[in-house]
Amino acid sequence: MKNLLIVKSPQQTFTTHTILLRALLGFGFLIISMALIAQPINDEPVNAIALTLNGAGVAATTDGATDSGLDLCDAGFNDEDDDIFFTFVAPASGNVSVDLANASGSGEFPALSILSGSPGSLTCFDFSLNTSGSFTGLSSGVTYYLQVYSFLESPSTVTFDVSVFETASAPDNDECAAAEVLTIGNASTGTLNAATESFEDPCGNGIANDDVWYSFVATATESSVYINRTGGSDDGLRVGVHTGTCGSLSNIGCNVGAGESLHLTGLTVSQTYYIQVFSNLTTGGSTTDFEIEVVVPPSNDKCINAIAMACNASLVASYRGSTPNGSTCVTRGVWFQTTGTGGGMTINVSPDANNDVALEVFTGSCGSLSSVVCEDSGIEGEDDSFSFLTLSGETYYIYVGESSFLDDNEGSFTLSLTCNALLPVAAASGCDNTVNDVTMTGSGEWLPIILNSSIVGKIKDTEALGLTTISLYG
Repeated sequence: MKNLLIVKSPQQTFTTHTILLRALLGFGFLIISMALIAQPINDEPVNAIALTLNGAGVAATTDGATDSGLDLCDAGFNDEDDDIFFTFVAPASGNVSVDLANASGSGEFPALSILSGSPGSLTCFDFSLNTSGSFTGLSSGVTYYLQVYSFLESPSTVTFDVSVFETASAPDNDECAAAEVLTIGNASTGTLNAATESFEDPCGNGIANDDVWYSFVATATESSVYINRTGGSDDGLRVGVHTGTCGSLSNIGCNVGAGESLHLTGLTVSQTYYIQVFSNLTTGGSTTDFEIEVVVPPSNDKCINAIAMACNASLVASYRGSTPNGSTCVTRGVWFQTTGTGGGMTINVSPDANNDVALEVFTGSCGSLSSVVCEDSGIEGEDDSFSFLTLSGETYYIYVGESSFLDDNEGSFTLSLTCNALLPVAAASGCDNTVNDVTMTGSGEWLPIILNSSIVGKIKDTEALGLTTISLYG
Protein backbone atom coordinates (compact mmCIF):
# COMPACT_ATOMS: atom_id res chain seq x y z
CA MET A 1 0.00 0.00 0.00
CA LYS A 2 1.27 3.46 -0.86
CA ASN A 3 0.03 6.79 0.57
CA LEU A 4 0.14 9.94 -1.57
CA LEU A 5 -0.55 13.48 -0.20
CA ILE A 6 -2.10 15.77 -2.81
CA VAL A 7 -2.82 19.49 -2.05
CA LYS A 8 -5.92 20.71 -3.88
CA SER A 9 -6.28 24.29 -2.51
CA PRO A 10 -5.11 26.48 0.40
CA GLN A 11 -8.24 25.45 2.30
CA GLN A 12 -8.48 21.69 1.59
CA THR A 13 -6.02 18.80 1.61
CA PHE A 14 -6.92 15.48 0.04
CA THR A 15 -5.35 12.24 1.33
CA THR A 16 -5.49 9.57 -1.37
CA HIS A 17 -4.81 5.88 -0.78
CA THR A 18 -3.62 4.05 -3.87
CA ILE A 19 -3.76 0.27 -3.82
CA LEU A 20 -1.56 -1.69 -6.18
CA LEU A 21 -2.72 -5.20 -6.88
CA ARG A 22 -0.51 -7.50 -8.87
CA ALA A 23 -2.32 -10.35 -10.43
CA LEU A 24 -1.64 -12.96 -13.01
CA LEU A 25 -3.93 -11.58 -15.66
CA GLY A 26 -1.77 -12.22 -18.63
CA PHE A 27 0.46 -9.20 -18.78
CA GLY A 28 0.87 -6.16 -16.47
CA PHE A 29 -0.79 -4.99 -13.31
CA LEU A 30 -4.31 -4.05 -12.18
CA ILE A 31 -4.18 -0.60 -10.47
CA ILE A 32 -7.13 0.58 -8.33
CA SER A 33 -7.09 4.23 -7.10
CA MET A 34 -9.70 5.51 -4.61
CA ALA A 35 -10.07 9.06 -3.08
CA LEU A 36 -11.38 8.43 0.43
CA ILE A 37 -11.56 11.79 2.22
CA ALA A 38 -11.17 15.55 1.69
CA GLN A 39 -10.27 17.62 4.76
CA PRO A 40 -10.01 21.41 5.23
CA ILE A 41 -6.43 22.41 6.02
CA ASN A 42 -7.62 23.86 9.38
CA ASP A 43 -9.45 20.67 10.38
CA GLU A 44 -7.52 20.53 13.68
CA PRO A 45 -6.47 23.27 16.16
CA VAL A 46 -2.77 22.77 15.42
CA ASN A 47 -3.40 23.96 11.84
CA ALA A 48 -5.76 26.82 12.76
CA ILE A 49 -5.83 29.71 10.28
CA ALA A 50 -4.85 33.07 11.82
CA LEU A 51 -7.43 35.84 11.39
CA THR A 52 -6.47 39.51 11.32
CA LEU A 53 -8.51 41.63 13.71
CA ASN A 54 -10.74 44.07 11.77
CA GLY A 55 -9.47 42.56 8.52
CA ALA A 56 -11.30 41.28 5.45
CA GLY A 57 -13.34 38.10 5.71
CA VAL A 58 -11.50 34.83 5.12
CA ALA A 59 -13.12 32.13 2.96
CA ALA A 60 -13.69 28.84 4.77
CA THR A 61 -15.64 25.60 4.52
CA THR A 62 -16.81 22.72 6.71
CA ASP A 63 -16.91 20.40 3.70
CA GLY A 64 -14.94 17.27 4.62
CA ALA A 65 -14.19 18.44 8.17
CA THR A 66 -13.75 15.67 10.74
CA ASP A 67 -14.52 15.37 14.43
CA SER A 68 -11.77 16.94 16.53
CA GLY A 69 -13.21 15.42 19.71
CA LEU A 70 -13.31 18.88 21.31
CA ASP A 71 -16.88 18.90 22.57
CA LEU A 72 -16.16 21.74 25.01
CA CYS A 73 -18.84 24.46 24.98
CA ASP A 74 -22.06 22.45 24.69
CA ALA A 75 -20.89 19.11 26.00
CA GLY A 76 -23.00 16.06 25.29
CA PHE A 77 -24.41 17.10 21.93
CA ASN A 78 -21.31 16.26 19.86
CA ASP A 79 -22.36 18.71 17.13
CA GLU A 80 -18.68 19.62 16.70
CA ASP A 81 -18.24 16.57 14.47
CA ASP A 82 -17.40 18.75 11.45
CA ASP A 83 -15.39 21.53 13.11
CA ILE A 84 -12.63 23.76 11.73
CA PHE A 85 -10.36 26.19 13.59
CA PHE A 86 -9.07 29.76 13.43
CA THR A 87 -7.05 31.96 15.80
CA PHE A 88 -7.12 35.65 16.62
CA VAL A 89 -5.37 37.91 19.12
CA ALA A 90 -7.64 39.70 21.61
CA PRO A 91 -7.55 43.53 21.43
CA ALA A 92 -6.82 45.85 24.34
CA SER A 93 -10.55 46.32 25.01
CA GLY A 94 -11.07 42.57 25.33
CA ASN A 95 -14.23 42.85 23.20
CA VAL A 96 -14.74 41.22 19.80
CA SER A 97 -17.53 40.42 17.39
CA VAL A 98 -17.31 37.30 15.20
CA ASP A 99 -19.29 37.20 11.98
CA LEU A 100 -19.95 34.32 9.56
CA ALA A 101 -21.34 35.62 6.26
CA ASN A 102 -22.04 34.78 2.60
CA ALA A 103 -22.99 31.17 3.24
CA SER A 104 -23.55 28.65 0.47
CA GLY A 105 -23.66 24.88 0.22
CA SER A 106 -25.74 22.39 2.16
CA GLY A 107 -26.23 21.52 5.81
CA GLU A 108 -26.95 23.58 8.89
CA PHE A 109 -25.35 27.03 8.96
CA PRO A 110 -22.35 27.00 11.35
CA ALA A 111 -22.23 28.02 14.99
CA LEU A 112 -19.08 29.04 16.83
CA SER A 113 -17.13 28.62 20.08
CA ILE A 114 -14.32 30.73 21.54
CA LEU A 115 -11.63 28.54 23.12
CA SER A 116 -8.71 29.53 25.30
CA GLY A 117 -5.42 27.72 25.86
CA SER A 118 -3.33 25.89 23.28
CA PRO A 119 -3.77 22.78 21.08
CA GLY A 120 -4.04 19.77 23.34
CA SER A 121 -5.24 21.82 26.35
CA LEU A 122 -8.11 23.99 25.10
CA THR A 123 -11.06 25.04 27.29
CA CYS A 124 -14.34 26.78 26.47
CA PHE A 125 -14.37 30.55 26.97
CA ASP A 126 -17.78 31.32 25.40
CA PHE A 127 -19.96 30.28 22.47
CA SER A 128 -22.86 31.36 20.26
CA LEU A 129 -25.43 29.19 18.56
CA ASN A 130 -25.94 31.99 16.05
CA THR A 131 -23.88 32.85 13.01
CA SER A 132 -22.41 35.85 14.77
CA GLY A 133 -21.73 36.78 18.33
CA SER A 134 -20.22 39.45 20.55
CA PHE A 135 -17.77 38.40 23.25
CA THR A 136 -16.34 40.42 26.13
CA GLY A 137 -13.79 39.89 28.87
CA LEU A 138 -11.02 38.47 26.68
CA SER A 139 -7.44 39.04 27.88
CA SER A 140 -5.61 41.66 25.85
CA GLY A 141 -2.87 40.25 23.61
CA VAL A 142 -3.81 36.61 24.23
CA THR A 143 -4.40 34.25 21.30
CA TYR A 144 -7.82 32.60 21.25
CA TYR A 145 -9.11 29.76 19.09
CA LEU A 146 -12.33 30.07 17.10
CA GLN A 147 -14.04 26.72 16.55
CA VAL A 148 -16.70 26.72 13.80
CA TYR A 149 -19.10 23.81 13.26
CA SER A 150 -22.64 23.01 12.12
CA PHE A 151 -25.59 22.91 14.53
CA LEU A 152 -26.53 19.31 13.89
CA GLU A 153 -24.76 15.98 14.24
CA SER A 154 -24.57 15.47 10.50
CA PRO A 155 -22.02 16.38 7.78
CA SER A 156 -22.05 19.95 6.52
CA THR A 157 -20.72 21.31 3.22
CA VAL A 158 -21.27 24.98 3.98
CA THR A 159 -18.77 27.57 2.70
CA PHE A 160 -18.70 31.07 4.19
CA ASP A 161 -16.55 34.08 5.07
CA VAL A 162 -15.35 34.55 8.64
CA SER A 163 -14.16 37.81 10.23
CA VAL A 164 -13.36 39.15 13.71
CA PHE A 165 -13.81 42.78 14.75
CA GLU A 166 -13.04 44.74 17.89
CA THR A 167 -16.23 46.11 19.46
CA ALA A 168 -17.13 48.59 22.15
CA SER A 169 -17.42 47.49 25.76
CA ALA A 170 -20.70 45.78 26.59
CA PRO A 171 -23.28 47.96 28.42
CA ASP A 172 -23.24 47.76 32.22
CA ASN A 173 -26.71 46.16 32.12
CA ASP A 174 -25.72 43.52 29.54
CA GLU A 175 -26.91 40.70 31.82
CA CYS A 176 -30.04 40.21 33.90
CA ALA A 177 -28.07 40.14 37.16
CA ALA A 178 -26.85 43.70 36.43
CA ALA A 179 -30.27 45.06 35.37
CA GLU A 180 -30.59 48.85 35.65
CA VAL A 181 -33.32 49.85 38.11
CA LEU A 182 -35.94 52.18 36.62
CA THR A 183 -37.96 54.68 38.64
CA ILE A 184 -41.63 54.78 37.65
CA GLY A 185 -42.32 57.87 35.53
CA ASN A 186 -38.65 58.71 34.89
CA ALA A 187 -37.14 58.00 31.45
CA SER A 188 -33.70 56.40 31.14
CA THR A 189 -31.39 56.13 28.13
CA GLY A 190 -29.76 52.92 26.91
CA THR A 191 -27.96 51.25 24.02
CA LEU A 192 -27.62 47.83 22.38
CA ASN A 193 -24.14 48.65 21.12
CA ALA A 194 -21.82 45.70 22.02
CA ALA A 195 -24.61 43.95 23.96
CA THR A 196 -24.18 40.18 24.12
CA GLU A 197 -26.62 37.28 24.17
CA SER A 198 -28.05 36.21 27.53
CA PHE A 199 -29.91 33.12 26.18
CA GLU A 200 -33.28 34.37 27.47
CA ASP A 201 -35.45 34.49 24.35
CA PRO A 202 -39.18 34.05 25.08
CA CYS A 203 -40.19 36.89 22.73
CA GLY A 204 -37.69 36.98 19.90
CA ASN A 205 -37.85 33.55 18.27
CA GLY A 206 -34.06 33.32 18.31
CA ILE A 207 -33.28 37.03 17.79
CA ALA A 208 -32.62 38.20 21.38
CA ASN A 209 -28.88 37.96 20.76
CA ASP A 210 -28.04 41.55 21.74
CA ASP A 211 -30.16 42.17 24.83
CA VAL A 212 -29.82 44.55 27.78
CA TRP A 213 -31.80 44.49 31.02
CA TYR A 214 -33.84 46.77 33.29
CA SER A 215 -36.01 46.21 36.35
CA PHE A 216 -38.77 48.10 38.13
CA VAL A 217 -40.87 47.66 41.25
CA ALA A 218 -44.59 47.78 40.50
CA THR A 219 -46.53 50.57 42.21
CA ALA A 220 -49.86 49.73 40.54
CA THR A 221 -51.58 46.68 39.10
CA GLU A 222 -51.26 48.14 35.60
CA SER A 223 -48.26 49.80 33.95
CA SER A 224 -46.99 50.59 30.45
CA VAL A 225 -43.45 50.31 29.07
CA TYR A 226 -42.51 52.93 26.47
CA ILE A 227 -39.39 52.65 24.32
CA ASN A 228 -38.22 54.89 21.49
CA ARG A 229 -35.14 54.80 19.30
CA THR A 230 -32.98 57.92 19.73
CA GLY A 231 -29.97 57.06 17.55
CA GLY A 232 -27.66 54.36 16.21
CA SER A 233 -28.83 51.67 13.82
CA ASP A 234 -32.56 51.33 13.12
CA ASP A 235 -32.90 47.60 13.82
CA GLY A 236 -36.40 47.40 15.27
CA LEU A 237 -36.59 47.46 19.07
CA ARG A 238 -38.34 44.66 20.94
CA VAL A 239 -39.33 44.44 24.62
CA GLY A 240 -40.10 41.50 26.87
CA VAL A 241 -41.20 41.73 30.53
CA HIS A 242 -40.58 38.88 32.97
CA THR A 243 -41.30 37.86 36.55
CA GLY A 244 -39.13 35.72 38.78
CA THR A 245 -35.40 35.96 39.38
CA CYS A 246 -32.47 36.05 36.98
CA GLY A 247 -31.87 32.52 35.72
CA SER A 248 -35.48 31.54 36.46
CA LEU A 249 -37.72 34.01 34.62
CA SER A 250 -41.27 33.72 33.29
CA ASN A 251 -42.49 35.99 30.51
CA ILE A 252 -45.67 38.07 31.03
CA GLY A 253 -45.61 40.22 27.89
CA CYS A 254 -43.88 41.10 24.61
CA ASN A 255 -44.42 44.08 22.35
CA VAL A 256 -45.42 43.40 18.77
CA GLY A 257 -43.42 46.07 16.98
CA ALA A 258 -40.84 48.78 17.33
CA GLY A 259 -42.15 52.07 18.67
CA GLU A 260 -45.25 50.58 20.27
CA SER A 261 -45.90 50.65 23.99
CA LEU A 262 -46.34 47.45 25.98
CA HIS A 263 -49.25 47.54 28.44
CA LEU A 264 -49.08 45.22 31.44
CA THR A 265 -52.01 44.12 33.59
CA GLY A 266 -52.33 41.97 36.70
CA LEU A 267 -49.11 43.23 38.27
CA THR A 268 -48.43 42.69 41.96
CA VAL A 269 -47.65 45.89 43.83
CA SER A 270 -44.12 45.91 45.36
CA GLN A 271 -42.98 42.99 43.15
CA THR A 272 -39.87 43.37 40.94
CA TYR A 273 -40.24 42.86 37.19
CA TYR A 274 -37.46 42.53 34.60
CA ILE A 275 -37.46 44.21 31.17
CA GLN A 276 -35.42 42.70 28.33
CA VAL A 277 -34.64 45.05 25.41
CA PHE A 278 -33.22 43.70 22.15
CA SER A 279 -33.24 44.29 18.39
CA ASN A 280 -35.14 42.57 15.60
CA LEU A 281 -31.91 41.42 13.89
CA THR A 282 -31.34 37.70 13.42
CA THR A 283 -27.63 38.39 14.02
CA GLY A 284 -25.91 40.55 16.60
CA GLY A 285 -24.22 43.87 15.95
CA SER A 286 -27.03 46.36 16.63
CA THR A 287 -25.89 49.84 17.68
CA THR A 288 -29.38 51.13 18.50
CA ASP A 289 -29.68 53.85 21.18
CA PHE A 290 -33.04 54.31 22.89
CA GLU A 291 -35.05 55.88 25.70
CA ILE A 292 -37.13 53.69 28.01
CA GLU A 293 -39.76 54.57 30.62
CA VAL A 294 -42.29 52.76 32.79
CA VAL A 295 -45.45 54.71 33.61
CA VAL A 296 -48.63 53.98 35.57
CA PRO A 297 -52.10 54.97 34.32
CA PRO A 298 -53.21 58.61 34.91
CA SER A 299 -55.50 59.30 37.86
CA ASN A 300 -58.49 59.78 35.51
CA ASP A 301 -57.88 56.59 33.55
CA LYS A 302 -61.35 55.31 34.54
CA CYS A 303 -64.74 56.96 34.11
CA ILE A 304 -65.40 56.92 37.85
CA ASN A 305 -62.38 59.19 38.35
CA ALA A 306 -63.31 61.68 35.61
CA ILE A 307 -61.96 65.21 36.18
CA ALA A 308 -64.76 67.82 36.49
CA MET A 309 -64.59 70.82 34.13
CA ALA A 310 -66.73 73.96 34.05
CA CYS A 311 -67.84 75.86 30.95
CA ASN A 312 -65.19 78.04 29.29
CA ALA A 313 -62.37 76.18 31.06
CA SER A 314 -59.29 74.54 29.57
CA LEU A 315 -56.54 72.31 30.92
CA VAL A 316 -53.46 70.42 29.78
CA ALA A 317 -53.55 66.65 30.27
CA SER A 318 -52.00 63.43 28.98
CA TYR A 319 -53.23 59.94 28.19
CA ARG A 320 -49.70 58.47 28.41
CA GLY A 321 -49.98 55.14 30.20
CA SER A 322 -53.79 54.98 29.95
CA THR A 323 -55.66 51.75 29.37
CA PRO A 324 -58.30 50.69 26.80
CA ASN A 325 -61.90 51.45 27.83
CA GLY A 326 -64.06 50.19 24.99
CA SER A 327 -64.50 53.36 22.93
CA THR A 328 -65.24 53.03 19.21
CA CYS A 329 -62.71 55.63 18.05
CA VAL A 330 -60.39 56.12 21.06
CA THR A 331 -57.91 53.29 21.60
CA ARG A 332 -57.06 54.37 25.14
CA GLY A 333 -57.54 57.64 26.94
CA VAL A 334 -58.61 59.63 30.00
CA TRP A 335 -61.93 60.91 31.35
CA PHE A 336 -63.50 64.31 32.06
CA GLN A 337 -67.04 65.41 32.94
CA THR A 338 -69.09 68.56 32.65
CA THR A 339 -72.70 69.63 33.23
CA GLY A 340 -74.98 70.93 30.47
CA THR A 341 -76.49 74.39 30.74
CA GLY A 342 -79.17 74.09 28.06
CA GLY A 343 -77.02 76.15 25.69
CA GLY A 344 -74.51 75.20 23.05
CA MET A 345 -71.10 73.70 23.95
CA THR A 346 -67.95 73.18 21.89
CA ILE A 347 -65.38 70.62 23.00
CA ASN A 348 -61.93 71.05 21.43
CA VAL A 349 -58.88 68.81 21.81
CA SER A 350 -55.56 70.18 20.59
CA PRO A 351 -52.70 67.61 20.59
CA ASP A 352 -49.09 68.42 21.35
CA ALA A 353 -46.44 67.51 18.76
CA ASN A 354 -47.76 65.16 16.08
CA ASN A 355 -50.10 63.01 18.13
CA ASP A 356 -53.36 61.79 16.59
CA VAL A 357 -56.17 62.28 19.10
CA ALA A 358 -59.88 61.50 19.17
CA LEU A 359 -62.76 62.19 21.60
CA GLU A 360 -66.05 60.55 22.51
CA VAL A 361 -68.95 62.18 24.42
CA PHE A 362 -71.29 60.12 26.61
CA THR A 363 -74.38 60.65 28.73
CA GLY A 364 -75.66 58.48 31.55
CA SER A 365 -73.52 57.23 34.41
CA CYS A 366 -70.24 55.31 34.68
CA GLY A 367 -71.02 51.68 34.00
CA SER A 368 -74.13 52.60 31.98
CA LEU A 369 -72.99 55.15 29.40
CA SER A 370 -74.68 56.08 26.13
CA SER A 371 -72.53 57.51 23.34
CA VAL A 372 -73.53 60.90 21.91
CA VAL A 373 -70.76 61.11 19.30
CA CYS A 374 -67.29 59.72 18.56
CA GLU A 375 -65.24 62.45 16.89
CA ASP A 376 -62.01 61.58 15.02
CA SER A 377 -61.94 63.85 11.96
CA GLY A 378 -58.52 65.36 12.65
CA ILE A 379 -55.37 63.66 11.41
CA GLU A 380 -51.96 63.52 13.08
CA GLY A 381 -51.21 66.86 14.74
CA GLU A 382 -54.67 68.37 14.09
CA ASP A 383 -57.42 69.41 16.52
CA ASP A 384 -60.63 67.43 17.02
CA SER A 385 -63.81 69.38 17.90
CA PHE A 386 -67.46 68.72 18.55
CA SER A 387 -70.29 71.26 19.04
CA PHE A 388 -73.74 70.38 20.37
CA LEU A 389 -76.71 71.74 22.30
CA THR A 390 -76.66 70.56 25.88
CA LEU A 391 -79.57 69.74 28.17
CA SER A 392 -79.66 71.73 31.37
CA GLY A 393 -78.40 69.69 34.33
CA GLU A 394 -77.32 66.73 32.15
CA THR A 395 -73.91 65.21 33.00
CA TYR A 396 -71.65 64.68 29.99
CA TYR A 397 -68.58 62.43 30.09
CA ILE A 398 -65.75 63.29 27.70
CA TYR A 399 -63.25 60.57 26.81
CA VAL A 400 -60.03 61.86 25.15
CA GLY A 401 -57.09 59.83 23.93
CA GLU A 402 -55.27 58.01 21.21
CA SER A 403 -56.98 57.75 17.83
CA SER A 404 -57.74 54.22 16.68
CA PHE A 405 -55.94 55.11 13.44
CA LEU A 406 -52.51 55.68 15.00
CA ASP A 407 -50.56 54.20 17.91
CA ASP A 408 -48.24 56.83 19.36
CA ASN A 409 -46.11 57.08 22.46
CA GLU A 410 -46.90 60.59 23.63
CA GLY A 411 -50.40 61.65 24.61
CA SER A 412 -50.24 65.30 25.73
CA PHE A 413 -53.10 67.60 24.71
CA THR A 414 -55.09 70.70 25.67
CA LEU A 415 -58.82 70.24 26.32
CA SER A 416 -61.09 73.31 26.09
CA LEU A 417 -64.83 73.71 26.74
CA THR A 418 -66.59 76.74 25.25
CA CYS A 419 -70.22 77.39 26.19
CA ASN A 420 -72.63 79.73 24.41
CA ALA A 421 -74.97 82.07 26.29
CA LEU A 422 -78.23 80.39 27.26
CA LEU A 423 -81.23 81.67 25.30
CA PRO A 424 -84.38 82.50 27.30
CA VAL A 425 -87.52 80.44 26.81
CA ALA A 426 -90.45 82.37 25.29
CA ALA A 427 -93.36 83.29 27.54
CA ALA A 428 -96.57 81.41 26.79
CA SER A 429 -98.79 84.40 25.81
CA GLY A 430 -100.27 85.76 22.61
CA CYS A 431 -100.07 84.30 19.14
CA ASP A 432 -97.28 84.69 16.62
CA ASN A 433 -95.43 82.76 13.98
CA THR A 434 -91.79 82.25 13.12
CA VAL A 435 -89.78 80.89 10.25
CA ASN A 436 -86.44 79.22 11.10
CA ASP A 437 -83.75 77.94 8.77
CA VAL A 438 -81.71 75.14 10.34
CA THR A 439 -79.13 72.78 8.88
CA MET A 440 -79.99 69.16 9.59
CA THR A 441 -77.06 66.72 9.40
CA GLY A 442 -78.52 63.65 11.09
CA SER A 443 -76.51 64.31 14.24
CA GLY A 444 -79.29 63.10 16.55
CA GLU A 445 -79.25 66.39 18.48
CA TRP A 446 -82.21 68.55 19.46
CA LEU A 447 -81.95 71.81 17.49
CA PRO A 448 -83.56 74.99 18.90
CA ILE A 449 -86.44 76.86 17.23
CA ILE A 450 -86.05 80.59 17.94
CA LEU A 451 -88.71 83.34 18.21
CA ASN A 452 -87.67 86.88 19.13
CA SER A 453 -84.34 85.61 20.49
CA SER A 454 -86.11 83.07 22.68
CA ILE A 455 -86.46 79.27 22.41
CA VAL A 456 -90.01 78.25 21.57
CA GLY A 457 -89.31 74.65 20.68
CA LYS A 458 -86.79 72.06 19.51
CA ILE A 459 -86.62 69.64 16.60
CA LYS A 460 -84.62 66.44 16.66
CA ASP A 461 -82.02 66.21 13.90
CA THR A 462 -82.59 62.62 12.79
CA GLU A 463 -81.91 62.91 9.05
CA ALA A 464 -79.32 64.74 6.94
CA LEU A 465 -81.84 67.03 5.17
CA GLY A 466 -79.47 69.96 4.79
CA LEU A 467 -80.84 73.51 5.03
CA THR A 468 -84.43 73.16 6.28
CA THR A 469 -87.14 75.79 6.82
CA ILE A 470 -89.33 75.33 9.92
CA SER A 471 -92.53 77.36 10.32
CA LEU A 472 -94.17 77.52 13.73
CA TYR A 473 -97.64 78.98 14.35
CA GLY A 474 -98.92 79.72 17.86
